[in-house]
Amino acid sequence: MLKEIYIDNFRRFINQRIEFSETMLIKGRNGTGKTTLIELIRRLKRFIVNNDNTGHVNELFTSEDVPRWLSGDYGQVLSHIEIKLQKAGIEYVYKLKIQLSQKDEKVRIYSEQLAINDELVYVSGIDDDNVHVRTDDGRDFVYGFDWHHSGLLISARVSKKIRTFLDEVDHRIHAFVLEPDTILEDDNQSEALAFTGHNFSQWYSKMLTRDIESASDVLKSYREFLPNCKRVFLDNNNEFTIEETGLEKSLFDIRFSELSTGQKKLCIYYAIFKLFPENSTFIFDEFENHLSPNELQPLYDMIQTQQDERDNQVILVSHHDKTINWYHESSLEFSLSGLPAHVKVDRAGDNGDVDDFFQVVQNHTAPYRM
Repeated sequence: MLKEIYIDNFRRFINQRIEFSETMLIKGRNGTGKTTLIELIRRLKRFIVNNDNTGHVNELFTSEDVPRWLSGDYGQVLSHIEIKLQKAGIEYVYKLKIQLSQKDEKVRIYSEQLAINDELVYVSGIDDDNVHVRTDDGRDFVYGFDWHHSGLLISARVSKKIRTFLDEVDHRIHAFVLEPDTILEDDNQSEALAFTGHNFSQWYSKMLTRDIESASDVLKSYREFLPNCKRVFLDNNNEFTIEETGLEKSLFDIRFSELSTGQKKLCIYYAIFKLFPENSTFIFDEFENHLSPNELQPLYDMIQTQQDERDNQVILVSHHDKTINWYHESSLEFSLSGLPAHVKVDRAGDNGDVDDFFQVVQNHTAPYRM
């Protein structure tokens, strides 16, 4: 479960710590940082795991991510990000500092560390030029620091604890901005479901071969919103296809590409909650877009059932919080505050009123001293 994230000097986030509950609604007007939060979590996952060798710091973080009003020595600024995960009594705290130069637009890792139950098992930084790893047998394993990539993947070879952390991030933290009509090419041929959901057919094909029983449960869910649905299969082109019953019990096929945007999103949602691992964290941007209230309520009911049975965490980001009525008591409201404007996060109280729950840094314009 994602317990907490800390963001400092990333776009409009300044010294902001956000705590998450098992179910959470994030709401607010356009431009208040909601989608930025999702994008940052998605990038951070890709950077940490780096299982397709695309986690280069220069590709994931750019000088455009630096708040315009900050300028440290030599035009350099530090962006600081922390995440806290918890599972079965084990707490993981990952910290990353990225140095961005506004002058030549260079980006590099300044420091990186991982602590598990308050034990520091991995640390690297510019001051040492080395990576230090606590191995499984308690030794200090040291190798050269590479400021381009996270060192966790290499360090995992000598530390089971780090391997477990990477597995948690890779398989149980999922951020989506579902736009299934998007046409994109998957250059890395990843087996994961793309954050837009555009490769749903390919992903479903892989999941189908791994878990036939769960795929059967997905089909039962589809029958709730796809009229006359008899079965779901993959056609000769490996495209997700629905077989429907027509007049006089005749059968005809409807491919995934022929469905409406709302039907595509429903297909993806039900598959996600049935086929992803237990104890997963799901973060969705504009969850309710293209869906009617009649389609949303059964989906919310299913989410709650899945949370009870599979211990999943669900974080929804929305402009239209009133359509997500049972999330109101566990919500965060994003807004902009101060000059220059930076993200302010308030937490809703039990009575639905908004309390000043998170402190906003006062001296946010002070430059970093390098």
